[in-house]
Amino acid sequence: MFVDDLVTSAQARSRGAGTLLFNELQKRALHANCDYLELDSGVANQRAHVFYQRLNMTIAGVHFMKNIR
Repeated sequence: MFVDDLVTSAQARSRGAGTLLFNELQKRALHANCDYLELDSGVANQRAHVFYQRLNMTIAGVHFMKNIR
């Protein structure tokens, strides 16, 4: 299952809301018989990276882009 966006409000951060959302997503992915839970995160969003790694997610790739305008 690919998660398009996982966002909490600034007030909810570091209070367990993100973990609750992630756990619910994981339950839904398992119920849908998915093998993986995947998402993208901005390269500068180090706080999110630490959060995802704490949830046993691993870095599986790097996304590249080029502005052509």
